[in-house]
Amino acid sequence: MSKTLQPAASTSLGNGYAMLIDATRCIDCKGCLTSCKVAHQVPPGQSRNWIKVKDSPRQGRGPGGTRQTVFQPGGCMHCRTAPCLDACPTGATYRDDEGVVQVDRARCIGCGLCVKACPYDARFIHATLHVADKCDFCTSRREQGLQPACVDTCPTHARIFGPVEEVLNAWQQRLAAEGAKPLEGLEMVRPVNLETQPVLAYVNGTSQADWPPKAEQPAAMNVLAGAGKAVYGLGLLSLGAVCIMGINALRERGQEKRETEDQQGERHD
Repeated sequence: MSKTLQPAASTSLGNGYAMLIDATRCIDCKGCLTSCKVAHQVPPGQSRNWIKVKDSPRQGRGPGGTRQTVFQPGGCMHCRTAPCLDACPTGATYRDDEGVVQVDRARCIGCGLCVKACPYDARFIHATLHVADKCDFCTSRREQGLQPACVDTCPTHARIFGPVEEVLNAWQQRLAAEGAKPLEGLEMVRPVNLETQPVLAYVNGTSQADWPPKAEQPAAMNVLAGAGKAVYGLGLLSLGAVCIMGINALRERGQEKRETEDQQGERHD
């Protein structure tokens, strides 16, 4: 699936949390990847975030100029228009009050539809828990007043995270102190023909990086998702009713058995 990095029409990232990444600061140390795996016990071979690598011509050097390696850290974009929300048949994928796209493991059935629907390849099925997993902006750390692990670990401070206004103010402070690029240079990774409105954005001339194949949105998935959300609550009630019926049937069978044994005992007497 081809995707483009497009300049944002404005610096508006909506409400809630956002993350700005200055890719020119990334040195590919992989500290963000390692700290995330440790913080969330991500199984070997799986990851909640990534660093994409691409060789690009240096600007201003002419056709025969040298090339530079560009690193692009990333993770779940926590899209304001998130395809994964529509794909989930049970409502396990949801947006919390802070705008963060979350996964309720208790409701997830591990069907993988959300994984296919994500155009950023930011989701996976947890190898040991068998449920959908992804970046959640380190909810457990934020509840303790800490920054996400990837932000805390980055030695070059390539990431800025927080409520939108705080993120924008932090970049303005960086602009004043270090001469960083203005936020008119804000760039977002947008899939072609699909408006996702990500809240993870890049600054300072981030280069286009390679991305995964086109996300799958088969008609059957839409039908399942719509029907699944509608009947999920009814399904739980039905399951409870079945359990009650089963318990009653066992009780009746036990009562019948006791009555039969009593009758047999009376005949022997």
